[in-house]
Amino acid sequence: PSYGEYLEQFATIVKPDAISLDNYRVIISENFKAKGGRENYFNNMLQARRVCDKYDIPFQFIACCNQLRDWLTIPTFSNLAFQAYSALAAGARVFSWFLYFGRGGYLYSPIDDTTGEDIKTPTWYLLREVNRRILPLGEALFDMEFKGMYFTNTEGLGGAKSVAECPALKQFTSDEECMIGHYAD
Repeated sequence: PSYGEYLEQFATIVKPDAISLDNYRVIISENFKAKGGRENYFNNMLQARRVCDKYDIPFQFIACCNQLRDWLTIPTFSNLAFQAYSALAAGARVFSWFLYFGRGGYLYSPIDDTTGEDIKTPTWYLLREVNRRILPLGEALFDMEFKGMYFTNTEGLGGAKSVAECPALKQFTSDEECMIGHYAD
């Protein structure tokens, strides 16, 4: 009946080694311009994270690095970086990109394989820079214990915690909405 119940059943019946969330709402919702895009992105992340925490299952995240349909958002440095950093803030132990190749009609893919040769596209160079920036952070966080994620705006996010509830923060303000991942070593 719901994504949360599906995750619960998956964890108890299948007993997976990890839960991997593929969530392409950043691209599909035109960078959250479409109604419900932000809520869907973060609610799925929150629900997957809750089940992972409850059953001590590693959390993995797969982000979108191409234009899924010709009328949807084109990958930019900002939306690629957003997906990567939000996955780390949600405690992802594995982070990967869907799909490097343009197979199946995906546009603006990192690798153009339509000519029979694998040609690096501008998206490939954007991804290289995002990966270069998140790698040291991911390596530092990997051995730490994920404690939780917190939001400056919890509106529409079922069970989301406010940054005011984060025990590691004494004070936090921002003019923009933020998501903060809390880790301990």
